[in-house]
Amino acid sequence: MQVLPQDKAERAAILSWIVIIVVTASVALGLSTIFMTYIATEKSLIKETEKKLQGFLTISSDHLNYYFESIKKDLNLLAASETMQIDSVKLHNTLLKTGKKQIKKLYVTNSPYSNSADKYKLINAQDGSEYSALHESTHKWFLQLKKEHEYEDIFILDHEGNVTYSVNKDSIFSQNIMENPSLNQTLATAFLIATQNPEENQHVFI
Repeated sequence: MQVLPQDKAERAAILSWIVIIVVTASVALGLSTIFMTYIATEKSLIKETEKKLQGFLTISSDHLNYYFESIKKDLNLLAASETMQIDSVKLHNTLLKTGKKQIKKLYVTNSPYSNSADKYKLINAQDGSEYSALHESTHKWFLQLKKEHEYEDIFILDHEGNVTYSVNKDSIFSQNIMENPSLNQTLATAFLIATQNPEENQHVFI
């Protein structure tokens, strides 16, 4: 049985960041659902990672394959979930209904944690919107997934490129990735590649 190295810095040495997308087509709902996982090394790990560069050279391709496959399994499970497909469509609808600017204001600009990296702590903006009610139920689950797998962030994008959900609520949240690619160029590139040639259970590594 292949075992992935568990030391966080050692895993950080594998790649500085990865973006993975799974595109699924929900025929009944008539929308494409795009799940993205963005994994980034923390700045505090950079120096430690450099020290372990020699160790990186010895990491086998089997370990790398195991690492990538474990992420693919996570995303495939999400993409295959009927509940998640329905919720992703609801996120799209309620984001547009409430308004992207208003959602940005609630969860980023006017968030109690707006001046910190803790914006993920806001579970419900208490504005009474359908989006906030859905966000509360969705966010708790994704936040747990992020912590357990040490993902830097998890994004959900609709078929138009709107970032309808993000754990961290960074600058690209509630924005359209194709209209604002400079906010996260890597995410924009991955989205573009995935949507130019969409296939069910497609994975894009950048």
